[in-house]
Amino acid sequence: MKQISYGARVRGIVKESDLIKWYEKCLRGKFNEKLAKPLLERLLNGFEAEFPFSTTLAEFLEGRDYDNLEVSDFWKI
Repeated sequence: MKQISYGARVRGIVKESDLIKWYEKCLRGKFNEKLAKPLLERLLNGFEAEFPFSTTLAEFLEGRDYDNLEVSDFWKI
């Protein structure tokens, strides 16, 4: 990391397998009732910040009747 001048910026490397374990614990683990909702809200906030068009996406989905699709309880906040 120092060779490409990222040494001061990078504190660690997270592998996909680590993320899978962490998300599994948050969404289905022992403390999922406390962790799942805040995690999903932060993901949503990050998504909206990264993709500002997402706030207008609802109109697009409604226009195509995608808003009437049934969503399982697992994905609801």
